[in-house]
Amino acid sequence: MTEDQQKCITDQQNNHVKLWKDLRQRMKQDIAHSKLLPEQECITFDMQQTLPLPRIPTNIVFYKRQLWVYNTGIHSGSDDKSYCYVWVEGETGKGAQETGSCFMYHLKKFLKSGVKNLILWSDSCGGQNRNIKIVLLLKVLLANHATLQTISHRFLEPGHTYLPNDTDFGKIETALKSQQKIYTPDEYIDVMRSCKKKNPLTVTRMKTVDFYSTAKLEKLIVNRKKGTAGEKINWLRTKEILLKKENPYSIYMRSTFDEDFIEVDIKRKPLRGKPTVEAFEDNLLPLWPNGKEITAAKLADLQAMLDLIPKDCHYIYTNLVGNASLEDDIDGYAGEPDYEMEDDES
Repeated sequence: MTEDQQKCITDQQNNHVKLWKDLRQRMKQDIAHSKLLPEQECITFDMQQTLPLPRIPTNIVFYKRQLWVYNTGIHSGSDDKSYCYVWVEGETGKGAQETGSCFMYHLKKFLKSGVKNLILWSDSCGGQNRNIKIVLLLKVLLANHATLQTISHRFLEPGHTYLPNDTDFGKIETALKSQQKIYTPDEYIDVMRSCKKKNPLTVTRMKTVDFYSTAKLEKLIVNRKKGTAGEKINWLRTKEILLKKENPYSIYMRSTFDEDFIEVDIKRKPLRGKPTVEAFEDNLLPLWPNGKEITAAKLADLQAMLDLIPKDCHYIYTNLVGNASLEDDIDGYAGEPDYEMEDDES
């Protein structure tokens, strides 16, 4: 390796370190400002690693597919309160619409009054948090909220995404070490509620009616790949997405905090002779109103473990529906995820 090549690598490493440190510092500043400015709120959100059902100390489960419990954690910067939103595989999935529905639920219920500017921080998570579905859910919230004027969604650098939520997840994992047997999601929820003595977690058991689909919304807009001035955009390299109530059909995106925003117009031109439909009013549909099928192989494994599960807990496992055409994977998806997988960032 030549001296110039070595210098190039060193410069790249130094730039990477500077980038993730700058982003973390900006997040800390946003959280600090939310404590001082009544018109600003900063929240962080993340999904905890999937939790298995049943959780029992036997080698049998090592060779069986288990049911996943999902938990989206949300941390409020203004008051340092943390929240968990819990659901189970078979009720709905683990995609962008589920994540977006959780913080829609949270913001409707817990966002402090009078907030005009909302800042969200999250990791990039393979595209799960950085896509048109999340943006559309946020636009619905923005359009129908009494005081919100802007929502800014900011992203940490991959590989350096320690969020306040990770502290909460660590508390949950520590508390679970003393719980050898768990058969129901309610038992996980009990652990979450009791794992922090000071400032305990507020835990919500999500229902299928709490999850929204953006399918109808997506037909009312155009997910354009270029800005209004012809600039090419890259969702997977975006570091900030800004939404403004005054411009409901515009998305503002930038890949660094030093550059200007690129405006993306998502408004669909009305068909001749047909009235314009307001996209962000009453156009959300239930995501999985009757539940979501799991893989037939997983259902068979769960049924094979019923003898290890107390009978009063069987209802969790016997009401599931299997589908032989679905494939399971280690990340807890049954079928294709509802967002573009991120594989071009290091």
